[in-house]
Amino acid sequence: MSRSSKIVCKFFLLLLFLCLACFSAFAEEIKELSVWSPNTEDTEFLYATEGDEQESVQVRVSRIASTKLWDPMLPDVFGGNKIKLRDKESDTVAKLNSSPNLFKAAEPVRWTENISHSADDKKKSYHYSLHSYILKNNPKLCIILFFSGDGNGLEQFYLVRREVPFSAGEDFFLYPNVYYPNDCTINNWKSDIEDWNALSEYERYFCMLSAPLVANHPQKMFSVNPEPLVGNTESKTYSQAVLERDWSCSSRADLLELIDGFRNESGFSPMYEGFLKLLAKYPKKTPDDISAMECLTIHDTACLFYVKQMEKKLGEHGMLAWDNGRILGVMRWGIAAGWLSEQEAMQYARPLIDELLDSYASWEDYLAHYTIGRGLFALSRRHDIQEYEHDELLNSLNYARSYETVDTKHQLSFHGTKFPAKNQKGNPVLTYNDAWYKPAADAKAWEEVYFLSTKVINSISQNDERKMLSFCAKKSNIPCAASLAVILREAKGLGSRELIRYYDSANPAFDKVVPEKRDYNTGSKIYTTFYTVYFYRSLAINDFDRMYKALQKLDDENTIDESMCISYSLYYYTKMKTEKDRAKIDVYEKKIIGFFSRILADGRPIGENELKQIYAWLEENLKGVLSKF
Repeated sequence: MSRSSKIVCKFFLLLLFLCLACFSAFAEEIKELSVWSPNTEDTEFLYATEGDEQESVQVRVSRIASTKLWDPMLPDVFGGNKIKLRDKESDTVAKLNSSPNLFKAAEPVRWTENISHSADDKKKSYHYSLHSYILKNNPKLCIILFFSGDGNGLEQFYLVRREVPFSAGEDFFLYPNVYYPNDCTINNWKSDIEDWNALSEYERYFCMLSAPLVANHPQKMFSVNPEPLVGNTESKTYSQAVLERDWSCSSRADLLELIDGFRNESGFSPMYEGFLKLLAKYPKKTPDDISAMECLTIHDTACLFYVKQMEKKLGEHGMLAWDNGRILGVMRWGIAAGWLSEQEAMQYARPLIDELLDSYASWEDYLAHYTIGRGLFALSRRHDIQEYEHDELLNSLNYARSYETVDTKHQLSFHGTKFPAKNQKGNPVLTYNDAWYKPAADAKAWEEVYFLSTKVINSISQNDERKMLSFCAKKSNIPCAASLAVILREAKGLGSRELIRYYDSANPAFDKVVPEKRDYNTGSKIYTTFYTVYFYRSLAINDFDRMYKALQKLDDENTIDESMCISYSLYYYTKMKTEKDRAKIDVYEKKIIGFFSRILADGRPIGENELKQIYAWLEENLKGVLSKF
């Protein structure tokens, strides 16, 4: 070998050594990335996903911490450029494009989720961009930058490693990959879109219209059967466990019964229609007024406020989107549980799908109506309405992005999906902004007291107790509030003599209750419970006037209800025990015999021995009342 050849060889060996050393140092730097915020747990993540050789990746994520207002420096993988979280997209991209250490993997993917306001009316733009770059000196690494147009700028930064080198223009960069560090999965848009494009038109509608429900679960969105995406729960599929836990379905028969009667029995439409009837019955009355006259519960009063405010947005279709959308999701779970074939499920689903397509103008219109339905659901289940609405929109809009340029091969969007809307009935077409419920102060107060009233009364804090008592004092003319005030006092363990004055104070609130709500068997539970306990409190202190007043509020002496007959018998038995006038004692005895004859209902007379047994039984019950009250 010539001298010059040896020099060239040594030069290339030295160059190779330097390259390997630099690569080793760089790889070590990547491996040993410092934690960018040692004071918080929600700014940096490291996780891996398993798949084939091409898709198995390790991801390190840096994102803006919700609890911090500083700008941590990103790792120096940008060739010395000082780039920070919150930097503007235009400035950052200009630096990256000019970097000799990076080359652009693909054109950026840009989209918006089309929410212009949040629940608290603070403007949010929700415009997003993803920029991807490959590291020249180590093409097994790429960086993905996530920009948000709502003022955050560079919001998240991903450092992705895999065994196979990345190349520009490959599918990994053409799909809008979105990373979820919390559940350690990467949303595989490539697989999702391939599944979606393989579906028939109605299968797509089946998946799309049930997406708001299924999106709340870690399952497949774009196949009619949402399993498997997670492992079995013991011997059950995930879907079967959900059906049993949330829908009381443990068999095919249960599921078919639920599907058959959902709209008329198990859905929210009947409850919603009931509230509409009350509002129509009293067109000029406030929910407070209606609650007073109809003796509504605190829950129903809070719901009435919600329905009154949202009924114009829901229009004639009411809870259709909420009910149909949910039962479609249940059907998909039924497929996964093995209780329905896909063909069977489609037969049940098609008329519900047609009803939704004919009733709403677009995906956005449908989702807004569905979200309003979830607001009523949240309230009925003691959940924060705005939180539930926000979560619903956030989950569902992940599949409803509006891209700058829609490439159906690489991008999937429900946005702008047009429905036939043949039976819209002139209802307004809603936007996402229309879904927000912003309760007035009075409605908010009812919500708060409802949530507090469902707690164990003995466990509430003194501050919460004061809030509830203050509310009850302001609403003392409404039966449910007046009754709650008494319950709060009873929780303190006061005796009947002390409590009876609180019953006296609450009594006027029940005077204006409409007659049909006073019936012991079919009336308001609040009404009958209040006067039943009022009776027994009065019985415990031998206050005959209050006892009889309570009984008269409940029913008259012609009642055939067993509970009422026993109450009247206890009343007359107590009076008989303290009476010295023999003629009156005979009257009371005849009353007792009459009430027990109605209970026995066999037409035979009650003999002396049986009467003694009745007296012994009444005496035992009276002792029980005295010990309890």
